[in-house]
Amino acid sequence: MKKGLTLFAFLFTLLVLAGCTSNSSVKVEIDTITPARTSVYFELEVTDPEEEIAENGLTAVLYYEGNELTRKAPVTKDGVTSVQFDGLSVGYKYEFTIFATYGGKSHKMATGSATTTLVGGTEDNPRLITTIEDFNNIKNDLSAFYRLEADLDFENADFQNTYGTNAFSGKFDGNGHTIKNINMNLITSYIGLFGYNKGTIKNLTVENVTLAFTTPTQNVGILAGKNAGLIDNVTLKNSSVTLAYARTGEIYVGGLVGLSESSSKITNTTVENVDLDLTITGRTEPYAGLVAGRTQGAQLDQVTASGSLDISSQDTTFVGGLVGSMENVGTIISKLSHAEVTASIEVSIDVLTTLTNDPAMSVYVGGLLGASLGSTVSQVYSDTDIVVSKVSNTSTNNREDDELSIGGIVGITTSNITEALSTGSIEISNLTGEVFNGFEEVFVGGLAGYQLGDRVKQSLAYDMVIEITTLADLTLNVSNGLGNVTSPTANYFGGSLTVNDTSYTAHLNLSIENSVETPVLTTYDALLETALDAYFTDTVIQGLLTTINAA
Repeated sequence: MKKGLTLFAFLFTLLVLAGCTSNSSVKVEIDTITPARTSVYFELEVTDPEEEIAENGLTAVLYYEGNELTRKAPVTKDGVTSVQFDGLSVGYKYEFTIFATYGGKSHKMATGSATTTLVGGTEDNPRLITTIEDFNNIKNDLSAFYRLEADLDFENADFQNTYGTNAFSGKFDGNGHTIKNINMNLITSYIGLFGYNKGTIKNLTVENVTLAFTTPTQNVGILAGKNAGLIDNVTLKNSSVTLAYARTGEIYVGGLVGLSESSSKITNTTVENVDLDLTITGRTEPYAGLVAGRTQGAQLDQVTASGSLDISSQDTTFVGGLVGSMENVGTIISKLSHAEVTASIEVSIDVLTTLTNDPAMSVYVGGLLGASLGSTVSQVYSDTDIVVSKVSNTSTNNREDDELSIGGIVGITTSNITEALSTGSIEISNLTGEVFNGFEEVFVGGLAGYQLGDRVKQSLAYDMVIEITTLADLTLNVSNGLGNVTSPTANYFGGSLTVNDTSYTAHLNLSIENSVETPVLTTYDALLETALDAYFTDTVIQGLLTTINAA
């Protein structure tokens, strides 16, 4: 009798559990399956009105030929529940099953299968992109070959790449098409259409992108936050970058890319009508340029840029019309050739806080490059108007050797620069107060603010207008050619040099103490006009000189 009651109780319990299971409202369906070459991505439609599924109670299991390979929990983000299995073999068929745990048991909810594709494995068999959804799915296979088959209009929708810390290592052929009308305001590890590029991006136009952030981030560019690959035949136009935040350390901000790393290349590329507006506070060191904020061991050839840069900072700052700072990395030389920039630059520096062991504050501003450190620069042109309205260091640990270097081509250079042509203006003044406070060394030149060694050769500042107004205690080194020295190979023609309403035609070393000016002049003669006709050997740069001289 006792055994019979026990058996009855057991059977009754099973019936109750079965009833609970059959009456459950839980439903899980596989909604979208997207196979790539080495991954499978799918989304889940989960219905659980009574919240029966246990915490972390969903599991996806992957099989090949009936054998379990791996399992993982789905991820829910922005209301989408999805699973992605990576590291798969190309051209293989995989099965997957979704399990849900509720009512104390694991239930098989849905099954599916997908075959990883061969498409995208070669340049001759690329994955074709015709819709925004296709473009967003690049995240599923970051090493594939892609070709854009139509223009993509985001219609000012919010966008950001979803690659996280993963790099795009494939090849993207824009095929002459345009990606446009994007509101890029969502944060990620590397800001830009392609995040961190280690592959190839070519034959693409990007237009009308608004990139704006108040959340601190380090690598910012409309095309890529960081570049370690090849960018070729790309045009970026009618776009803007607006940042306002504090972030301890360096930040790299470019219209095109933030930081271009060792052995990367940017060729045959145009940045047109792009504006950078940075309001950077705290202990943040910005590197800013229309093409790149900073390049390290990179090669740039046949690049042009136009636009504006308005930079406000409270620490060491590098600003260039093209690149903020260009540097070597070990034995890998940075190179810039056949480059042109037309830009306006406004800079305001107000250092409030420094530490006892901090180096001197340095501000480098150039029409083309803020700084060129060990690089090779040749056949370049800059038509840039530079305005500096404030350069101040009121911190208690001011070292009293802070430096400002401004040049029509480069702020400071330790690099060889040949066949460089600059025109435009440099204005250092403030209508409502003194520009300088706590910056003791100032170097301004129509070509370079400061050169270390005999670096600038066969280069010309044409019709540069330099105007400085200050009564601060400092030492000012300025000329139409080089700021810190004279050189027979760094020439100027025309233009003007005015300091505190006094005109000069020589190299000027001006010490100001207690509003008393002590000028020291060194002869620095202008180039004769007859020498302009064949000054440069490069036909493009010579053609530009001939054109502006005839205007």
